[in-house]
Amino acid sequence: ASHDLFVKLWNKLLRATAVEAVAELVPKAKFDLVSTDDIRSFLTSADRAASKEETVTSGMKIVTHDEKEVVMFEARDDKQKIAVHRSYVKKQ
Repeated sequence: ASHDLFVKLWNKLLRATAVEAVAELVPKAKFDLVSTDDIRSFLTSADRAASKEETVTSGMKIVTHDEKEVVMFEARDDKQKIAVHRSYVKKQ
């Protein structure tokens, strides 16, 4: 995916996401507040989980940390030894 294509599609993607959010709106829905400690615990549990590495290209790896309640996907630049993206997903 190129930067130019992303820029071209950005408004359509944003609008589609907003339409989807409004369509799925549940009036008067109640949500429990999440504490800072809950968030910290969630992120920490994923970071400490057993990991599996997969080489995607030369210099790029995907590291998956899988735990009972959460999984974290991390894209790593092997040359610079840094994470370029992380996604945390709560399992249901």
